Amino acid sequence: MVEVGKLEQLSLYEAFNPDDKKNPEAQEFTPWLCDNIKMLGEVLQLEISEPQREQLATSMRVDILAYVGPEQNERIAIENQFGSSDHSHLGQLISYVAHFETKYAVWVVEKARDEHIEAVRFLNSNNSQCYFFLVEVTAYRIDNSRPAPVFNIVAKPEYYERLSDDGVNQEPTQAEKMMMHFWAQFLPTISSSLKPQAQSWMEFGKETQDPKTHIAIVVRKNTSYIQYVFFSKDKEWNKARFDKFYTYKDEIQKAFGYPLEWRKMENNRASFITYYLPVELGGYEQMNYSLLNTHLAQAYRKFKSIMVEYLQIISREERLIKK
Repeated sequence: MVEVGKLEQLSLYEAFNPDDKKNPEAQEFTPWLCDNIKMLGEVLQLEISEPQREQLATSMRVDILAYVGPEQNERIAIENQFGSSDHSHLGQLISYVAHFETKYAVWVVEKARDEHIEAVRFLNSNNSQCYFFLVEVTAYRIDNSRPAPVFNIVAKPEYYERLSDDGVNQEPTQAEKMMMHFWAQFLPTISSSLKPQAQSWMEFGKETQDPKTHIAIVVRKNTSYIQYVFFSKDKEWNKARFDKFYTYKDEIQKAFGYPLEWRKMENNRASFITYYLPVELGGYEQMNYSLLNTHLAQAYRKFKSIMVEYLQIISREERLIKK
């Protein structure tokens, strides 16, 4: 007769607390998830890499902060919680998204309460800046085997809801249609060969003539801005290059003619120089883009010209120092 084992469900406290530690969530589960981040990535259909634990966000620490995608050009915040989901952890996750400007946010809980499932769905329906996931994790074992965690998504972004089993995207949302429409009208005004995308940002890497930096145009629902982004894989290089540009801050501000926001962001790998367009020009959610496109195109050309000019100045200085 074939012998089979008995499947047993464990609490996360039982599965991840063999030594009766005081805080097994932080001491055992979070380190385990860092080491096995690809397991979560497969469930989310995201390529997650370089996970870091306990990254400081003012007075709080996010459980895990990592990067998403082959180019590692987006960040993901992961908040873990034993037991049932609660309001405080949801608030913490939203705070981490704001502080680190992540594109993805994942709340991993043992049991998701109905009101929090609805809250995550609401967040995904009413913003285009971050994608929120609520994931339940359950531990099982057969007889005396090692515990095996299983992830199950209980709330996810609208784009994810429309993915078929083979990963093919289905009918776009109204917001995605409007973003595609905006880029289709705007890109020709700057003679760009890029194809319109159903997303709120586009990168113009070749424009800076520097593989470690790029210019990004971001058009949200009601706001728009242009950024010079220092985003190589070397955080120290990004900060040092930002500092060199900062020494020319007054000259750059004067040449551009509009206020710029300078954000070194010590806790982030990237640094930014940003120009926010006047609020009254709006974003992609409008019927007529003529005023927005005219101002955005003019500002982009001037912004690009100035950044490339000072990049060349700084590059010449670096070559002289090496000699």
